[in-house]
Amino acid sequence: MSSIFPALVVSSLPRKSKTENYTAVKLLEHLASGKFTSVAVTTAFCKRAAIAQQLVSCLTEVFFEEALARAKYCDEYLAKEGKTLGPFHGLPISLKDSFNIKGISSTIGYTSFIAKGPDSTDSPLVSILLSKGAVLYVKTNIPQTMTRF
Repeated sequence: MSSIFPALVVSSLPRKSKTENYTAVKLLEHLASGKFTSVAVTTAFCKRAAIAQQLVSCLTEVFFEEALARAKYCDEYLAKEGKTLGPFHGLPISLKDSFNIKGISSTIGYTSFIAKGPDSTDSPLVSILLSKGAVLYVKTNIPQTMTRF
């Protein structure tokens, strides 16, 4: 777990983060208008991800610090430039473990891939999402069917 949210125990956190009442489109509208900050939305998503991980072990990689740094950059860019980075400006997005993110490990469900270490490049999808303003915060497990051939 991340040092930003040390020793999170699901019983000590409220189940609601206020982001669950909004669609992605509405969150993006509020982020673009400045009604919500990316840091606040990303923090809420990170807390919910930490709860989900403790309940169902759905995450393979957690990078909350990097996500919050990216969210801060998005907020600062909007304040300084008066415009968004793109259509996904400041929106936290999770990715399956099948996509490479520079500096983050990808195993794609194979234990033998653990030894290869962090990826040195981004997958094309990751590059596109980042160029459009997305905030990546976790990698999720792949379906078990992907490991059964």
